[in-house]
Amino acid sequence: MRFPSCIVRSFRPTSPEAPPARLSNSLSSSSFASLRRRRRRRRQQSDGITSDVEPAIENSSTTASSTAAAASSGDAGGSSTAASPPPYTPDDPLPKRSDGVMEGPLSKWTNLVHGWQYRWFVLNDETLSYYTSREKMLKRQQRGCIRLLGAAIGIDGENNSLFTITVDDKVFHLQGRDRTERDTWVKALERAIHEKSGYYKPQHEDPVVELSLKVNNAEKQLQNLIEQVRVFEQLYEKTDKSSKRKKGLQEVLNSAQRLQSTVEHSHIMLQQVQRHYVNNEDDKGKDDDEKDGDTAEDEMADIAPAITYSSSEDEFFDAASVDGDDDEDGVNQHVGSTNENEAPGVMNKRIAPSERHSARRAVEPRHSWESTEAEPDWGDANEDFDQIYKNNEESELGDVQQQHGSVLMHLLSQVSVGMDLTKVTLPTFILERRSLLEMYADFFAHPDDFVNGGTMDNPEARIIAVVKYYLSAFYPARKSGVAKKPYNPILGETFRCRWTVPDLENAGKKTQDGPFAGSDVNQVTFVAEQVSHHPPVSAFYAEHPGKRISLNAHIWTKSSFLGLSIGVANVGHAIVTLHDYDEKYTVTFPNGYGRSIMSTPWVELGGRVDVKCEKTGYYAEIDFLTKPFFGGKPHKITGHISKQGLKKPILTLRGEWNGVIHAKTAHGDEHVFVDVKAKPEQPKECEPVAQQSDRESRRLWRHVTAALFRNNINVATNGKRWIEDRQRIEAKRRHETGQKYDPKLFEKVGEEWVYKRALGARTEI
Repeated sequence: MRFPSCIVRSFRPTSPEAPPARLSNSLSSSSFASLRRRRRRRRQQSDGITSDVEPAIENSSTTASSTAAAASSGDAGGSSTAASPPPYTPDDPLPKRSDGVMEGPLSKWTNLVHGWQYRWFVLNDETLSYYTSREKMLKRQQRGCIRLLGAAIGIDGENNSLFTITVDDKVFHLQGRDRTERDTWVKALERAIHEKSGYYKPQHEDPVVELSLKVNNAEKQLQNLIEQVRVFEQLYEKTDKSSKRKKGLQEVLNSAQRLQSTVEHSHIMLQQVQRHYVNNEDDKGKDDDEKDGDTAEDEMADIAPAITYSSSEDEFFDAASVDGDDDEDGVNQHVGSTNENEAPGVMNKRIAPSERHSARRAVEPRHSWESTEAEPDWGDANEDFDQIYKNNEESELGDVQQQHGSVLMHLLSQVSVGMDLTKVTLPTFILERRSLLEMYADFFAHPDDFVNGGTMDNPEARIIAVVKYYLSAFYPARKSGVAKKPYNPILGETFRCRWTVPDLENAGKKTQDGPFAGSDVNQVTFVAEQVSHHPPVSAFYAEHPGKRISLNAHIWTKSSFLGLSIGVANVGHAIVTLHDYDEKYTVTFPNGYGRSIMSTPWVELGGRVDVKCEKTGYYAEIDFLTKPFFGGKPHKITGHISKQGLKKPILTLRGEWNGVIHAKTAHGDEHVFVDVKAKPEQPKECEPVAQQSDRESRRLWRHVTAALFRNNINVATNGKRWIEDRQRIEAKRRHETGQKYDPKLFEKVGEEWVYKRALGARTEI
């Protein structure tokens, strides 16, 4: 009987000088320790290991304390501080392939005592085996192996050389010399895992080869379906007509036949596409005279797609959910349905068709390329959308693997580690009920902290006030901790609101211009606009005219798949301006991570951010620390506030960005810098949904929001798809007419997106 390689253990012959199996009770503990040390040194000399301690035997069937701790963390998102440079030498070879096998050196984390250890890894179709050296590999003296069936790959957004393999409730931490070596191993592992488990999208170099594989797979699936339908037909014919079972079988058979027809049509379409690309490949290298006169457009004209799709590089949408129906029932019949958990006592407030344009504010005239298509009847005419938006509590996702396992597997089949998620199909159930533009508005949920900087009489106090506001802004935006994502704003979408500042009376003077004209000058007003789709850039602006303070910002969100988590890099910055002092404070943003996406997702922030004022020389450096590999807590921050020319920081900061942050002065005195949960948030004031323009966030997404609130995923999916399809149509019109989209509220000045009617730039307040 032949055993799998990962079960086979290599046994080391006992040295003649090794201690006997049983020791005399009279042997002292010091003598025993001395014998162990001598034996360990002999082993290291024979193995060529230079470390002072022999690591314990490691394989996927044993459970070391470090492995258990790693598994409890559930992610690769550990702090990069736990990783030291791999103990390689420049002479170590790079990973290489031969006969379907990949091998090369990596560092492996063994446990807290021994840390990173040099290992030689060999990847085959079923396992990733490792040895203490290449020489040991040649002698088949295996140290351990990792099973690939059911394994998952993860990379660290903060460390470019680190990656993990999670399988059998264990996490193996591995590290290459650099990002290139890590990516080489990750791609090879992805391909192997895909062949065994179906996870991850295999990265075929030739798209024609990939298409051929899909066609062959579709044909096999079709044959299986045809056989199943034939079995149903035979069973139906044998069933007595008077039997009650006959009617049930008839319904199942009808559904199966409809499914078979759809699959057959899709298979024919795939074959046509395959022939088109194969012919194009065959035509390569021919002269123009040898090619057919038909154009590619003529060849593809007879292919009628079964679904709507787009290959435009200018799109940035959440794609349709795989768990939603595409039939008419999802739009008309079930749109108005609710579940038994509907909130009682919600006042009904309908937006009648006659109100849809008469209630709009006087805004810029509609562009020629804007669609005038009327919205479908979503069955929610009696909903009070304003009341739904006031209820901002989000439900937990729970265990995604248990509740949405099929959807998760579908998602993993589309992606590879490190892949940009801009165009990946994301399920609707992960969406939270607000646009990304509204999430940015929640950075100002403590408006009194925002305006405090303008009330301080010295530059040191002002930098401290700006940093205090900055650190208190993240919790209101992500306070639930639920790893859901806001709606991706469509191009031209806007959001505006305002806040009343606590303990600051209204001045009785109204603004004539700015983000929210008609507001009191002692209110904080906010406006945001999606100014670009490719890349996806959001710009937002806030001001307090009475205190003469403003903030102008733009953020480009770059999301990527990290295997066990999703990373979002927030590229851009904000500028806080204290107009009375002519001081500008530039602030950057941390990255965001959705961790443990294959179990119970949660959110954390990571990366270094800066706050600096060029005029005064004051600056702050703050590190958002991701959860360490072993032990430790998430959401930690450390940092300092300093001034150029001074050796010691003015304040040293430590704590949690979603809890309490402490500050220590240069003299050693420590105090609470900010407690983000200590005071209530101020509610946003928005115009009623009925009075908003059709591209303002709350009105634009109202049907999707109401459907998610009622847990009607099908309607939410179809409502979102309608918005996105309309945006595609408008993008096509702009392309055909040669028109360029010009943002309404912001303009690009160099690399900045600047609000056109900012405080200090306009003539009227």
